[in-house]
Amino acid sequence: MAACDEGEASTRQALVEAVLRARVKRRVLVRRILLERRRVDLFGLAVLGYDLRPFHIDMLRFQDAHSTALQLAPRGFGKSTVLNITRVLFEVVADPNLRVLIVSNTQLQAEVFLREQKYHLEHNAELRALFGDYVSATKWDVREVIVAPRTSHAKESTISCVGVGGPVVSRHYDLIVADDLIDEENSRTEGQREKVRAWFYRSLLPTLEPDGRLYLLGTRYHFLDLYGRLIEGEYAERHQVVQALGADGSTPWPEKFSVEWLHNRRAQMGSVLFNGQYQNDVQAMKGRIFRAEWLRFVDAAPEGLRVYQGVDLAISRRESADYFAIVTVGVDPTTRDIYVLDALQRRLTFKAQTDLIVAQYTRWRPIRVVVEANAYQAAQVDALRERGVGTLKPITTTKDKVSRQLRLSAHFEGGRVFLRRGATEDLVDELLLAPEGEHDDLVDALDFAVTEALGGGPQRVVLGAAMSRLYEVPTSRTPWAPSDHFLRLAQHTR
Repeated sequence: MAACDEGEASTRQALVEAVLRARVKRRVLVRRILLERRRVDLFGLAVLGYDLRPFHIDMLRFQDAHSTALQLAPRGFGKSTVLNITRVLFEVVADPNLRVLIVSNTQLQAEVFLREQKYHLEHNAELRALFGDYVSATKWDVREVIVAPRTSHAKESTISCVGVGGPVVSRHYDLIVADDLIDEENSRTEGQREKVRAWFYRSLLPTLEPDGRLYLLGTRYHFLDLYGRLIEGEYAERHQVVQALGADGSTPWPEKFSVEWLHNRRAQMGSVLFNGQYQNDVQAMKGRIFRAEWLRFVDAAPEGLRVYQGVDLAISRRESADYFAIVTVGVDPTTRDIYVLDALQRRLTFKAQTDLIVAQYTRWRPIRVVVEANAYQAAQVDALRERGVGTLKPITTTKDKVSRQLRLSAHFEGGRVFLRRGATEDLVDELLLAPEGEHDDLVDALDFAVTEALGGGPQRVVLGAAMSRLYEVPTSRTPWAPSDHFLRLAQHTR
């Protein structure tokens, strides 16, 4: 009986050892397939557990085919997960002596990418079973890690991260993944764009080894951003663009972003912003922002509107100077439609500007008067308060004019803005010529008023039956017949 028990135990132990050997062989086989065949896609799927779509695999292959590449993909389409997180981890397990730099728009965002990579190295059971323990006590913090299998004594860590403008002098890297270098903030103005461009060429690029690889990943924000310059220059044959909506109307990731969802998002954002963020197409930003076919006109506005005013102050009466502008809008509390009731621009003295604002305030009795109060203009705010303009709201503009005009254009494209005929002709001129027109003071004032009107505030109805008496026309959306002046402008903007 004892001999029988010993025999069963021996057999059981042999089976356990066979299973373990099979597991080891399987791991060796899987590791060999992944590394020798450089199957980054299988690594992402089977080891990291990411959901890779065919377009993701195509983008990984594009990286494999180019030592330097620029790849643009829509917001939320997984470019960072696949082309940054997956790519970097694969390269590190394939060669622990590699020196990798992750770059993003800010230091914090770069650290977020590294955090996810560290999590896999620390906690991913499949990765640890296949490739071993990579966690090291040598260097393992939020900005840098040195993996345990490393044998190199290079001063650079295995993976480092930095934000745009951060210090990279005297460092050298075998792989740089620049993920979302460009954002809305650093692409807004010419000065900010030039600062990014200079840092890229003067500081970042010299850190790449001669045989190193550089992968730029991003989304378009401006037609003159760094990505645009690279596409027109040295990356003309080394860039790849993925669009949320293809030419045939399909989407590469229907399981997450349906065609219907994308069309709704375009309606919400406006085509100009949508094309940049989801189509990586910024051509619309090069031309006119407001299209003639988006402009709708009425002879009068309905009753019960909530009225707001926007004021763009001027600092000079010279012929070449900007105009003083004041725009009055009314918002339908039910439909949220915007009615542009009045738009005035003048070259006036300081006191004359004060007088006109007070007159318009008295005429329309707005819920809020929004006044740009940069620099000297703050004195005008004090003068208006002394004159009894009690609903004043001084603001300091932070975004550049083009960004604000793009935001405003979504309301026009969505058919939610109606211009009062006979009171908005100068505004129409500026809209159709933006952003290249000589003046945009009325557009700025309109943006101030609309932003305040749609941003909430007191729910007080200030226009009623007096509106019809003021206009002396019936309240209706009367079909508008274009004037010769408007037709000439429309022809000019085609």
